[in-house]
Amino acid sequence: MNRQHTNRSPVYELTQKIGKLIELGKERDDVPASIRQIAESIGCSHATLIQSEKDDMMSYELQQKLAGVYGFLVDWPEWRDTRAHRTSTISDRRDTADKFIGRVRNELDVAKSPLKLDDGLIQSTRVQVQVNYRRDSEARSADRVLLAASKVRFVALTYDTLHRACVNAIKQLPLLEEAELAIYALPIVREQHPILRGDESRLTKEWHDSLVGVLTRLSDKTFCPQLKRLTVRLISRVPTFTVSVLSVGAYPTHTNYMRYTPVLEDEPPSATPTIIISERNGTGAIPNSVYSAFSRIVDNMRSKFSPSQFPIVCRDDGNSFERTDIPAFVRQLALLCQLPDFAADDTLFSVRAKLSATFAKSVNLPTDRVEDNLLVAPDAVHQVFEMLRARGETDKFHVTFDLKNNFALIDATEKNEPFIEAAVIEPHCVGVFALMSCQTEQGKAVVLRLKGKPGWPFDVPGGKVADVDDSIQSTISREIFEETGLLISLDRLIVDAATTYDRRSFKEGKPVIAKYCCYELSPEEQDYLANCYPSRRDDPDVVALTFYNVNKLIEEKNRHRDRTGHVNGHEAICHAPLEALQKLIG
Repeated sequence: MNRQHTNRSPVYELTQKIGKLIELGKERDDVPASIRQIAESIGCSHATLIQSEKDDMMSYELQQKLAGVYGFLVDWPEWRDTRAHRTSTISDRRDTADKFIGRVRNELDVAKSPLKLDDGLIQSTRVQVQVNYRRDSEARSADRVLLAASKVRFVALTYDTLHRACVNAIKQLPLLEEAELAIYALPIVREQHPILRGDESRLTKEWHDSLVGVLTRLSDKTFCPQLKRLTVRLISRVPTFTVSVLSVGAYPTHTNYMRYTPVLEDEPPSATPTIIISERNGTGAIPNSVYSAFSRIVDNMRSKFSPSQFPIVCRDDGNSFERTDIPAFVRQLALLCQLPDFAADDTLFSVRAKLSATFAKSVNLPTDRVEDNLLVAPDAVHQVFEMLRARGETDKFHVTFDLKNNFALIDATEKNEPFIEAAVIEPHCVGVFALMSCQTEQGKAVVLRLKGKPGWPFDVPGGKVADVDDSIQSTISREIFEETGLLISLDRLIVDAATTYDRRSFKEGKPVIAKYCCYELSPEEQDYLANCYPSRRDDPDVVALTFYNVNKLIEEKNRHRDRTGHVNGHEAICHAPLEALQKLIG
């Protein structure tokens, strides 16, 4: 007998109870209707189940799985009366087969007649669809389906209800192996929550605290001893529903339960009608077209518009990863949003340039007089930058930033040489990018994204300074987190690796200053990116990463420059400049 089924406990009239459940199964099309079907559904052999019937004993794990399949709780007194030893007659027992099946039928509220729709839209003769109101019951009482589920997917505005349930009502989720928590981006929820959008501080606290609480609870091995994978998915779309999808039983014979709650204006989710649909899988199961239709709706919300995915726990396929600073993870997550109407605005910088007299003269700026309102065009600044690049001296093109006042100062002066200072016309965008490097068997490598931009097959992690950032470091921390899920250590970040100046970005339509940072990955971070970061195998919408050999990349970039150091067209392979990559190898 399987070792996991040897720790058994007595169940009164187990044979009769299983017989009653089989009778129930013959009346329905979504639960097992024979001993063999039950054995398949709960993942045990036919012989093990027969022996359990003979002995009136069953392991706790199989009891939980059986409860999940038929929708009851193992702590019901009708299933197992813990006070039975105090009663003197059998008639006084609460856990007889008749009392048990009576409660099961009452709880399930089985529909006696087929669901009828015109034009034959529903092919199944008996489709289980129910409607109820959650109220606060989910937070106060144990969820019998969740207790028996091996796989769950949630989509939520906040995780307040599940958090309270995990703290107050659920002692353990003993069978849960895989969980995905999808949550609507906080900047969107702040404006679209049906009842809390007018109370930003309360909503922000609930969004943050409930997600931290649920992730902490599910990550706990004592709470979820079988958990192999826990993932957060950030949805940047206007919320139209919340949902939980729970799978109970052993694959491929299992039952899926969906609880779909629409988001209604001025209606709290707990008072909104919830549609409950179930579908049984396996041999002889009848497809439920209603379930399939709602699954398409849910999957569309989960997958469209490039949702971000973040591993929290990974304990399978020989890999092991677990986030240790969940509050910091959720704080970073709260800043993210891909939907332009709700995302943080890009910061536009006013820029001044200090240019040495030599450079000023070369771009036709006056050097023999001082003008209070002297202006310089981005084209002129770009000419200065290219002159420095041709001399291999782009490190003399210094830029400092004041994010509080949205101001940048370009300094291209020479020591002991006079200079002029002028305002650069047009607001500028500022991009910050990270060259994350590590040692591999083939030598030093840099992390690139397999997402091409015009002119380049690879991209560099990073993005533009936004109004939620208070420093260049916070920008690169936010961007690296958004694109890789890493919470970087700032003491390993070299901010001033290289700078480039683009007088007119094709994408932005504005001048762009780009700062390149260097970051040495720790062994744990390298292992996470190589083995735990979501791949296209898991989701085709994921932007995959690659570890590109630094020396090979430098060779490609050198071949793409002429003898004067001028770049022929675009930088080779990715937009990171040669000068930044050379910093990686000293």
